[in-house]
Order: sequence, then C-alpha cells, then structure tokens
Amino acid sequence: MSEKNPSPRQSIDQIDARIVELLDQRATLALEAGQAKAAAGEGAYAPPREAAILSQVDQTPAGAFPRNSLKAVFGEIISACRHLQTQDHIVVLGEKFGWVHDAALAQFGSSAGFDAVEGGDEVVEAIRKDPSIL
Repeated sequence: MSEKNPSPRQSIDQIDARIVELLDQRATLALEAGQAKAAAGEGAYAPPREAAILSQVDQTPAGAFPRNSLKAVFGEIISACRHLQTQDHIVVLGEKFGWVHDAALAQFGSSAGFDAVEGGDEVVEAIRKDPSIL
C-alpha cells in the first residue's frame, strides 16, 4: 500500500504508537497528582475519583469497542497509574487466585501486589508490620 493509503495493519500500528504516547502522558500526570496527594497527606487510592473516571468512560458514546472491555482497559490504566504513585500491597484472606483474590483484583487491578493469608491473625500481623497495607 502507498503512504497515502496505509494498510489496516499500518494504521493499527500508528494508533498503537499514539496510545502508548498518550498513556505515557497520563502516567506523567498521575505522578504529579500523586506528589500533590502525598503533600496533602492523602493516599494514592481514591475510590470516588476512580469511580468517576469509570463512570465517564461508561457514559461516552458507544463505538465499536465493547463497553465492558473498555471499562476493563481503563481499570487497568487506573491500576497502573496508582501503582506509579504508591506500591500497593493488598492482603487477601484466603488462597491466592481464589474468589477473594479475584474480587481484590477486580477492585485494585493487576498492578497491585497481593499477599494471601489464611486467617484473621495473619491479616492483623501483616498490617502491624506494614501499616500502608490496604
């Protein structure tokens, strides 16, 4: 194909490069927001803000990209940007990759670190050792 009429694959490659560039810009802004939150004594995890972002995504006009997939992509973008602001450390009660872990993964995204513990005493001990644990 000519330069004027790129193939669909070439167009996809160009779009992917733009997406990566935009994600890098978003990450830079997330780092700045994280610094501002830290200066104000706030934590990186802001459930109302994250819910607002996902709500905005949900309210955008429907296109060809599946809505549930779009929300999942944005959930991971939020998770990655939060991870830039803080090293999330989530303690889950029960086995790793069990249903509790799945619920935590859905809430915090795959960029968060997860530790599975078997009992309530282990949760308390983990928090005692590292109060930043969620």
